[in-house]
Amino acid sequence: GLAQHTQQMKFIVAQYAGVIAPLWLSQMAASVDQFSRGRLIINIIMGAGPSAPQLGISDVHDERYALGDEYWGIFRRLMAGETVTHEGRYVTLKNAKLLLDPVQRPHPELMMGGSSEPGLAFAAKHADTWLSLGIPPPIFAKKVARVKELAAAQGRKLRFGIRAYVIVRETKE
Repeated sequence: GLAQHTQQMKFIVAQYAGVIAPLWLSQMAASVDQFSRGRLIINIIMGAGPSAPQLGISDVHDERYALGDEYWGIFRRLMAGETVTHEGRYVTLKNAKLLLDPVQRPHPELMMGGSSEPGLAFAAKHADTWLSLGIPPPIFAKKVARVKELAAAQGRKLRFGIRAYVIVRETKE
């Protein structure tokens, strides 16, 4: 509803791999991207937060990244307009094709956090923006340098950001 009444506000949707089929996510993302006029951002969730078990998401770190690699690779191919046939460990599709093109090309912006080495490698491969928690600047600089190195090895460049939380209350106490 806000997309119809705003011009600059962007809309971030968090998504785990495997909760819905990559074609369904692609179709929904293209639809939201169309009616928001290119203001959709997808936040790739790779962690095993409290809602993960309720969604059927594995709590095994490397398993989540293996699923995510297959899933988000397919998502990106679908959003780029490919007809995808894929028989993998986690996803099987036959002649899947997106019926509506997104406004943002090749796909809406993909953001993600993840500070482990697999997380950094995953971001370098799939994300457009890597987000860090608010960590000390020297540690942040090392993480950014590592993601840049991993992305460059794949001919990619990413943007970077910091996720920060603000506590707002009436008084300091």
